[in-house]
Amino acid sequence: MTISDRLNQLGAMLCFERTDRPGRWGVILSAVTVGLMVGVGLLHLHRSTTMAILWTDDPVTEITGSEGHAYWIQLGHEFWSQRDGGSSAMLFEDGAPLPGPDALHVGIREIGLGRFSFWNDGVLFSSSDNTDPRTNGRTYRIVAPRIVSPVIWDGTRLLCALALAWSAFFWISYGRGAAATVKRRTWSVCALLLMVALAVRVAALVSIHADPVRHTVGVRVMDVPFSDGRGWDYSGEMLAGGQGLYPAWKARRPFYAIFLASLYFWTGASSAVAVGANVILGALMVPLVFLVGRQVGGGLVGFFAALVMAAAPSMVMATTVVLSETLGAFLLVLGAWFTIRGLDGEQRWSLLLGGVAFGLSNLTRPASLLAAPVLVLIVAATVW
Repeated sequence: MTISDRLNQLGAMLCFERTDRPGRWGVILSAVTVGLMVGVGLLHLHRSTTMAILWTDDPVTEITGSEGHAYWIQLGHEFWSQRDGGSSAMLFEDGAPLPGPDALHVGIREIGLGRFSFWNDGVLFSSSDNTDPRTNGRTYRIVAPRIVSPVIWDGTRLLCALALAWSAFFWISYGRGAAATVKRRTWSVCALLLMVALAVRVAALVSIHADPVRHTVGVRVMDVPFSDGRGWDYSGEMLAGGQGLYPAWKARRPFYAIFLASLYFWTGASSAVAVGANVILGALMVPLVFLVGRQVGGGLVGFFAALVMAAAPSMVMATTVVLSETLGAFLLVLGAWFTIRGLDGEQRWSLLLGGVAFGLSNLTRPASLLAAPVLVLIVAATVW
C-alpha cells in the first residue's frame, strides 16, 4: 500500500463515513482545529499589542528621578515597550490619562506636561504640570495589556504548528477522497469560515471598547466618526435626507456614500449601523476568498487564503470604522468570484454580474484598479 493510499484510508477513517458523508470525528476535530487557530491568532495579536484582549490596571509604587522634567518607573519587563512601534499601554494621573503617549524622550525631559514613553523595561514620563510626581500627592496607575507568560507563548506556537499540520492533512485527505460530497463540504467550509470571521471581528470591536487608547483615537472616537469617518457618515446622512453628497467631498468615489444612505434611509443615521454593515461584509468576504482560491489553486490554497483574510489585522480593524475599504474589497472579491464562475461555463450571466461588481468596487475605492493585473492572472489561470 502506497503512502497516498494510507493517507486516503486514514482520512476516510477520521473524516468520512462509508456513506461518503462527513464523519463525526472529522467534523469535531476540524472545528476544534479552527477554534485553536483562532485562539492562537488572537493570543499572538494580544502579545504583540496589535489587538489586546485582556487588560491590567496596576498602581505605580516606586518612581525615581531622571533628568529635567522626566522621571522613571521601573517595570522589570519589556512587554509594553514601544521600541518596535507605538505602545498600547497608558499612564494615568489621578484617574485621567496623561496626554502625551509615545513621546520623544527629549520632549519629556525639556517640555514635560504629561508626555511619556514606555521604553525597554520602564516608563519615562513627566507629570501633567511638571511637578515632582514623588511629592505632588497624586496617584499614578498603568493600564496596559495583560502580560502573557513565556510558557503560554511557547505553547501557543506549538499548538499553532500542530493545528496547521492537522488542517493540511485534513484538506489533503478531503481533496483525495469523498468526491461525491465536494459540493456539500464546500458550503460547510464556507459557513465555518463565516462564523470564524464574524467571531474575530466582534472580538476586535469588544477589544476597542475595552482599550482606553483605541477607543479615543483614530477615525472613530468614543463611537463617534472622526476625520474621514465623519465625512463618510455625513455624506450618507445627507444623501438619505435628499440633500445630495457632502459638498466638500466632491472628488470622493460616491458608491460608499450611496451604500450608507440606503441603510440610513431605513434605520436613521447611525455610525453603529455603518460599522455593523462593515463587520458583516468583512466576514462575508472570507468565504468568498475561499471560493476564489479553491477555483484557482485548489481547496488547500483557498482555505489558507481565507484564514489569512479572516485574521489579517488590517482587514479586521477596517471593519470597525466608517470607511470605504471594506465595501470596496468585498465588491472586488465578489467580482472575481462571479467572473470565475462565468468563465468556467457554470453560469454565463455571472460574467455580467462580475463586471457590475468590479464597476461598483471602483466607484467605492479607486485602489481596486491596482488589482487589475492580479485579476488578469486569475482569469488566465482559470481559462488555462
